[in-house]
Amino acid sequence: MPFDGSEYCPGSGPAGAVLPSAAGTSWLRALAERLRARPLWAFAPGEIRPEVSPAHLLRAARALIAQEDRWVQGRYETLRGRRCAMGALQAAARVLRHPGAFDQARDYLRTEALIRGYSHVEKMNDRSTHAEVLAAFDRAIHRAESGRHG
Repeated sequence: MPFDGSEYCPGSGPAGAVLPSAAGTSWLRALAERLRARPLWAFAPGEIRPEVSPAHLLRAARALIAQEDRWVQGRYETLRGRRCAMGALQAAARVLRHPGAFDQARDYLRTEALIRGYSHVEKMNDRSTHAEVLAAFDRAIHRAESGRHG
């Protein structure tokens, strides 16, 4: 017998299950906004791309936060798609699907944070201006292209 919802009875779910109500749908709207922030092809299964370099990944992450209204401090990512430096790097790595390039790109960005006197990228992001974070990405990209870490 096909499911048509005629046998649905609110509250008849598993014990302890919380069913959404008409008044409590803000979580559903938040989920929908988060899904809209990502392109549909980002959810498609894919292969690791061997041509992705750390510099390529850093450029993609920088592009995600190049506009100041797409950058955020204090969070990796917001429901509206704003990202910090590390959140942008993680998002770019998810789309480009290359974990090795992510590790190397993170190391280049971490080196830049250390040079600037911060213990990690997140602290650099939260205690710097947008322009300073972009400049850190630019230096990390330059280091990645030249193959230098320090």
